[in-house]
Amino acid sequence: ELWNMARADLAALIFVPLLWGTQLFRLLQGSRIDSWLQGMIHSQAVVYWLLLLGGILCAYHLAVAGISFMARAERQGRSATLFVFAMLPLTYAIEVAIRLVPLFNRAADFFKVLGRQVGRSFPEVVFRLDVQSILILQVILIAVGLVFSLFVLNRNLASTSTDRGTSFFRQLPLYVMAAVSISLL
Repeated sequence: ELWNMARADLAALIFVPLLWGTQLFRLLQGSRIDSWLQGMIHSQAVVYWLLLLGGILCAYHLAVAGISFMARAERQGRSATLFVFAMLPLTYAIEVAIRLVPLFNRAADFFKVLGRQVGRSFPEVVFRLDVQSILILQVILIAVGLVFSLFVLNRNLASTSTDRGTSFFRQLPLYVMAAVSISLL
């Protein structure tokens, strides 16, 4: 479905970069950038909004760069907005990667909570992964998402481009997206 679209609608153009921008915001919270801003500004609310705005602006700038790189490769440039569909697999992979930490650190509490809900006492399951193991899984997930995104991008380019070759610059925004996300894990 991602490569059968003729062009992206306004909702996709707004929602997909916004989704990655909010993921950037969650990755920025607790990072060195967050600590640095806290030390400079001394206001949690202002830092919160600065990180949110920064994440969303970064995501929209990257989407615009991808759309403009794709427009240069197309016959008429009308379907350059299909770049946002190439962002989707990577965006979903980043979301799953972010969710791995609570999954592997709090999933063991499921049976304890379930037991309280039904009035039973289930045996406690102790299952937690160390930070390095989760980080390796997160990087693998993002790499797999990048491969799927590159596949969607190349498929969209094949249907709309006069140049059949793949240009590194057309793929660059996806590489940047993956690298930024991995660096903030």
